[in-house]
Amino acid sequence: MINALHRNPVVVVLFLLVLSFILAPLAIATLIGFSSSPFLAFPPPGFSLQWFKRFFSDDAFMSGLDLSLRIAVIVTVAGTVVGVLSAYGLSRMKARMGQQILTAIMLSPLIFPVIVIALALLLFLSNFNLLGSLTGLIIAHLLIVVPLVISTVAAALAGLDKSINEAAASLGAGPWRTFGLIILPQVRGAVAGAALLSFLFSFNDVTFAAFIGGVNAQTLPLKLFGYIRYQLNPMIGAVSAIFIFSTLLVIVIFDRIVGFDRLVGIKE
Repeated sequence: MINALHRNPVVVVLFLLVLSFILAPLAIATLIGFSSSPFLAFPPPGFSLQWFKRFFSDDAFMSGLDLSLRIAVIVTVAGTVVGVLSAYGLSRMKARMGQQILTAIMLSPLIFPVIVIALALLLFLSNFNLLGSLTGLIIAHLLIVVPLVISTVAAALAGLDKSINEAAASLGAGPWRTFGLIILPQVRGAVAGAALLSFLFSFNDVTFAAFIGGVNAQTLPLKLFGYIRYQLNPMIGAVSAIFIFSTLLVIVIFDRIVGFDRLVGIKE
């Protein structure tokens, strides 16, 4: 691909234009976070770290950050485990028609608009007094995260040689041992990518937080959404910069542990 870019100047120009289109808003938001101005202004009249200090000294934002991190970690771990096992179970089903029907049912939450699912969960969870609770938000996020993990891991499992299970069974390995020692290492890149996507979805969610969390359980994105309704200042840019740098840090860590090519599914 890189060689093709070097050979075709038109492709290079188009690539740079698309890259600029994607990165320009991120760069602007990051620079605004370092502004010394009390108002939103670009380019910044000066540079300061005051908005980062205000963010980390704000108890409301810190409580929202703590709640968002707790939910994201729990949802990522639980959703990845359930999703990976579900994808493996679906891949081993003998009945083709049954496999397709069950897969369609399990992936159906990805088809409906999130706001529709949030409204349905609002009506359902209200019967169990789970609105405005950590448990309610975890259930809501898992409804999207589990199908997301299933679809990602199932695609990787579909590319494996079907005779692996038969070969392992002929050597005396049971299903769980085959999965843990043979299958899982081969799809670890897809699992890592699914876990990363799950964490980012859960941490950045606003819709479920608004419907299910309400006033009692406000995550950081929901607090920010309410903040910008009444105040527009460079603190929003500072939070954006924190999110961007945190995401880059996570990607670098995954690259060191798993390998970026495996993380994005280029190699398995």
